Amino acid sequence: MIKSIFIGILYSLTLLLSGWVRVLLSTISLTLGNRTPTLYAILGISFGMGTAFGHLPFYPGFLIGIVLTVGIMYKASSLALETGVQNTVSESCAGFIIGSVIGIIKGIF
Repeated sequence: MIKSIFIGILYSLTLLLSGWVRVLLSTISLTLGNRTPTLYAILGISFGMGTAFGHLPFYPGFLIGIVLTVGIMYKASSLALETGVQNTVSESCAGFIIGSVIGIIKGIF
């Protein structure tokens, strides 16, 4: 169970690096950097389907990952509202959560 929770925390922490991922992809190509939230939506689908967990328990890591992602999104959104600047972290978190919900629905059916 500890490994499952660690995977959930790891996925949430990668969302904090989404700004750096956008910069890296923008140096490669201008259009790839704008699709960073789409990348995290695809990552969320695999997270929701449970492909990253293997034989580990799914729900503890999933719940911890989603709760941390919502917390990160809430904090990033409040900072974006204060500064009035569009925030890559909040967009990527939203894409990740939507992808996770799609992935869990697909995994159930």
